[in-house]
Amino acid sequence: MRVESVFFSMSEDDVAAGLQRRVLLRRQRRPSARAFTGITARGIPHPRTYGTFPRVFGRYVRQRGVFDVAEAVRRMTSLPAALFGLRDRGTIEIGSHADLVVFDPDRIVDRATYEQPFAPPDGIRDVYVNGRAVLRDGRLTGERPGRVLRNGT
Repeated sequence: MRVESVFFSMSEDDVAAGLQRRVLLRRQRRPSARAFTGITARGIPHPRTYGTFPRVFGRYVRQRGVFDVAEAVRRMTSLPAALFGLRDRGTIEIGSHADLVVFDPDRIVDRATYEQPFAPPDGIRDVYVNGRAVLRDGRLTGERPGRVLRNGT
């Protein structure tokens, strides 16, 4: 049997103070692959599963002004790709994989809660993985071009 728990040990001020340092943004300590439907949509995941990055834009970029949109994007893309040795990822340039999220910086926000952890974020229009649209105009396309990325690949 697997038991998970949620602890509330940090305040919003603690999180904002931590984010003011040049740290990597991450979703959760133990990552897992989850989808909105299918076998990975079981259970009650932490709201961070679907809300971490949209929350950064809504709460820490727009509301609290901890850093700007460009710095948030860098911490979510090129910085982790470089740190984990993921070649051809995290930047927009010829020869790189086209992993892109098209979002409205004035609207993007998390909606996932402990009561409704599968609530998708607002403000994301399109998502491309390996150059193929997996979300277009806010709707899933059914495409699944992703794959597991390991250090250096």
